[in-house]
Parts: sequence; structure tokens; C-alpha cells
Amino acid sequence: MPQFFKIIIILLLFQSSFSQKKWSLNDCIKYALENNISVKKSKISIQVQQENNVVAKSNKLPSINSTLSQSTNIFFSNLTNNNNHSTNWSILNTSYTLYNGAINNNTIRKAVLNKRLSENNHQLLENSISINVTNAYLDYLLTNEFIKIAENQLVISKSQLEIITKRITAGLLPEAEVFNSEASVAQDEETLLLQKNNKKLSLLRLKRLMQMPVKTVIVINEYNELQESVFAFNSVEGYFNSAKKNRTEVSSSELLVEVSKTDIDIAKGNFKPIATLGITVLIFTGNRNKGLLNISKLNLETSELNLEETKFNLRQQIEEMYVDISNVNQTLKSTDKTLLAREITLKYAQKSVKVGRLNNFDFDKIKNDYIMAKANYARAKFNYFFKNKILHLYTLGKF
Repeated sequence: MPQFFKIIIILLLFQSSFSQKKWSLNDCIKYALENNISVKKSKISIQVQQENNVVAKSNKLPSINSTLSQSTNIFFSNLTNNNNHSTNWSILNTSYTLYNGAINNNTIRKAVLNKRLSENNHQLLENSISINVTNAYLDYLLTNEFIKIAENQLVISKSQLEIITKRITAGLLPEAEVFNSEASVAQDEETLLLQKNNKKLSLLRLKRLMQMPVKTVIVINEYNELQESVFAFNSVEGYFNSAKKNRTEVSSSELLVEVSKTDIDIAKGNFKPIATLGITVLIFTGNRNKGLLNISKLNLETSELNLEETKFNLRQQIEEMYVDISNVNQTLKSTDKTLLAREITLKYAQKSVKVGRLNNFDFDKIKNDYIMAKANYARAKFNYFFKNKILHLYTLGKF
């Protein structure tokens, strides 16, 4: 077989296996983090900070440079009728700073802190993308639930139409009764079509967040079991203390405080003499150094206030999420009970319709209540799962 056809077959097999794979939530998040342009740019920023660290360390090393000079003695060459005489000089210059108020050491320390800040910013970006992908993934699963509900609704309406038609044929109902049932079937078919379109749109939004080509065929794992998460802590305080250790917002604010302290040390170093190899120089710059020091101190105060504000905002977020997820949990239990009751009522209503004890109008109301109960339960289930994911990400640093 020619090599070209072998390559085509391999590509087709790869595409087939790619499209047949059942994509889980973790698969989608992993793909998004690997292909997101902002994430790639963030990684480059970390590399830039690493190079800044190398540059800062190099300032402690001595610098050596060479100067090459050449001169020509024209007068001497004219007297002797010889060619011009040239003389070359090579001058080697070296400089080495013995002491500069620890500015070099503090600059290195600041470069290390800035690299850690870049890493934190990268983690924040990945967390944000993970949350967005999770929301879009669950939205897709929810639309799939709505399709199942719409399909079930259509089956019930068609069954009702069949019963009404038989009763009309038997002369037990007037012919006008069939129009209401036919309208219900048509409306349910329209609802099913709308939900299928919503499913396509939700998959499109998910691919965009993953930065996956729209034409790429993927199959989402639609049979995920949304397991009920167990609370890791028994109080808001427990979640908050864990969040302070794991949230990069707090870590970044703490690092900015350290950067501000380092800037103060650098500013203080400007007041001290610079000792180089062979000479000590005391530089006078008027009030410039004093102004820089005062600015650094003010920046430190701002950084400390920002840290305090970050912790305060984080506590508020944890408190709100803790209360919210408790309410959603209660809503989930309530909608589950309601759905069970509506399901039992619907079964009795279907039996009543067959024997003529329930009219079509009352049956439609019972059916619609059942469908609404199923939709409310589905929303509560996915809402509870999503909020659990976010709470775990905030407090444990992972899904």
C-alpha cells in the first residue's frame, strides 16, 4: 500500500477514535487548559519573570569589557620613506560592586517574588477557565435532561391523543375533544425541537470555551452520575480557614506585601554608599531617594490594606456560598418530593382518563404539573452539583 494512503488511513482512524471518545468534565477542562491562548500567554509571562530573575542575579557578577584602539605615525613614515606605522592598544576594563546597600540582593528577592506572582496569576486564570467550562458542560447536560423531559411529555400527549381518539370512535366523547389533544401533541413536538436546538447551542458554547474548532466532532458523556458531595467542614469558619490556605488571591496579596517590603529595602539602599573595586562613591541625589522611600512605605500600607480586603471579600464569598448551597440542597430535596408526588398523581390521572372519570383539560393540567416538577428537579440537581464544585474549588483548591 502506498505511503500516502497509509497516512490517510491513520488520520481517519485517529479522527474516528477522537469523535467516539466519551468526553467527561475533566477531559473538557484539560483540553481547554492545554489549548487556551490566554493560558499559553500566561506561561510565557512566567518564563519572562524567570529570565528577570537571571538578570537580577547577574548584577552581582563583575563586568569586563575590552577597548581596541589604533594610531598611525604619518610623520615618521614620511622621513623614512617607509609605509605608515600603526600601533594597536587593547584596554581591558573591569568593574565589580562590592557593596551597594544590598540593592542587588533585594532586587533578586523581588524578582523571585514576581515570578511567584506570575505563577499565582496563571493559577487564577486556570481556575476561571475551569469554572466556565464546568458551567458550560453542566448546561449541556441540563439541556439533554430537558430533551428527555420533552420526549416524555410528547409520549404522554400522544398516548392521551390515542385514548381520546378511541373514546370518540366509541361515541363516548364529542369530536371537538380531539383538537385539544392534537394541539398538545403539536406543541410538545415544537418544545422537543427547541430543546434539541438548545443542546446544539450549548455544545457550541462549550467548544468555544475549550477553544476547540467548531467542526470537531466530540461526544459528551451524557450519563455522568452527579454524586452528592459531602461537606468537608461543619462550619463557615472551617471553609474560610481552608480557603485562606488554598486561594491564590490571598497568596498573591501576601506576595504583594512582601514585594512592597522589598521595595522599601531597595529604597533604603539608595541612601548608602556604593563600594566598587578600588573606589567608594557616596552619591548625593537631593530629596529623590527620600521621596522614593516614602512612596515605598505608602505602597506597603496599600498592599497590607489590599490583603485585609482580600480576606474580607473571601469570607463574604464563603459565607454566601455556604448559605446558598445549603438552600439549594433543601430545594433539591423539596423538588424530589414534589416530583414523586406529581408522578403518582399522573399515574392515577392516566387510569382515570381511560375510564372517563377525568376530562382532557384536567389531565393536561396534571401532566403539565408533572413536566414542570421534572424540570425543576433537573435544574436543582445540576445547580447543586455546580455550586458544590465551586465551593470545593474555593476551599480545597481543586474540584
